Amino acid sequence: MRTHLFGTVVVGAAAALTMGLGTATWTVTPGGAFGSVAAKHSFLTDTTTGTSFQCQGLRIVGTFKSGNGLTNPIGQITAALDAGGGAVLCGSTTQFALTFSHFPMHIRAMSYNATTGVTTGMITGIHITFSPPGGGAPCTGIIDGTGPAANNGQVHFAYLNTGGELHLTVAGDLHTYNVTGCGGLIHSGDAISYRARTFPLNDRSGLPNTITSP
Repeated sequence: MRTHLFGTVVVGAAAALTMGLGTATWTVTPGGAFGSVAAKHSFLTDTTTGTSFQCQGLRIVGTFKSGNGLTNPIGQITAALDAGGGAVLCGSTTQFALTFSHFPMHIRAMSYNATTGVTTGMITGIHITFSPPGGGAPCTGIIDGTGPAANNGQVHFAYLNTGGELHLTVAGDLHTYNVTGCGGLIHSGDAISYRARTFPLNDRSGLPNTITSP
């Protein structure tokens, strides 16, 4: 089932038990600081042009709230990097590096399926700049939500209590701004999707976090 998280499982989990962002409460165990290893790959797709770029894996660092009766945001991301601690390189012929900034990004839960142990939600507050690595061919711009400096980009996630795996699934609201170069593959105003396969969000002892509702 995990290989289908970008489609039917995410939809099924959200449909099985939908919790309103303003009314649901959540339990996170143990909570506190978390770190992840980098996902094997991440993928950036310009959904306006249909062009997809394979990128390096993404590693995230942050904190969860701890306990029960929690309200959103249930956590925050304070760093998003590649495995080596730098920008995330994307593409082959046309290359660019993604730099995440304007932290923290917030983790907001939306639904929980007690049968599958899957929580779905949104990561909000995303702002990314991209630029060519090592002075390569020009390909620069900004990825954000409603504007180039709005710092309100969003992406959907699915969190699996089994193994503490977080999957970035589809974009909620990501668009490109101030694009130059890129061989016409990306334009200002294009809609963007950013996906990452999986990474466990473990506490400092190496144990996965569990998210349930209530």
